[in-house]
Amino acid sequence: MSACLPERLPHPIIEIRQILAGHYRRLSARSRALRFLSPIREPGIEKLASAANPEFVLAVEIDGLNRAILEAFRLSSTHAEIGLSVEDPFQGHGYGSRLLMAGISEARKAGFESLSLFFSSQNKATLKLCRAWKATFEREGGCLVAHISLSRASSIESS
Repeated sequence: MSACLPERLPHPIIEIRQILAGHYRRLSARSRALRFLSPIREPGIEKLASAANPEFVLAVEIDGLNRAILEAFRLSSTHAEIGLSVEDPFQGHGYGSRLLMAGISEARKAGFESLSLFFSSQNKATLKLCRAWKATFEREGGCLVAHISLSRASSIESS
């Protein structure tokens, strides 16, 4: 894997689940709450990771570990939900932005027309990323749902 560039994880699902569990464990309690909308702990981390069945996973490898991860889950033939997380020491360095850009590209290749992200309204970094991609938003309690049209994302990339 190229240092600091998002790449698709080609591993079998069992290995992807182990990678996800390790990544989730390395997130701080605050980052887990922002990512999963609850303060998930063991055994919830293991349960969540072992049930994951993403369409694709992109990761940024730093120091031999996947420190930033984007997961895409197919919800319909043309729509996916994505989850995005960056381990605390690596936040604020553009890894989330690079992951989202690469995720949009992979989503197009997979035939998706739109993406959604559920995240805490306290997650200012994800809000900023989604605004940059001209997402529309819905509020559900303390949660925001960002909807990204991949046709609109094409016009953003070309400008």
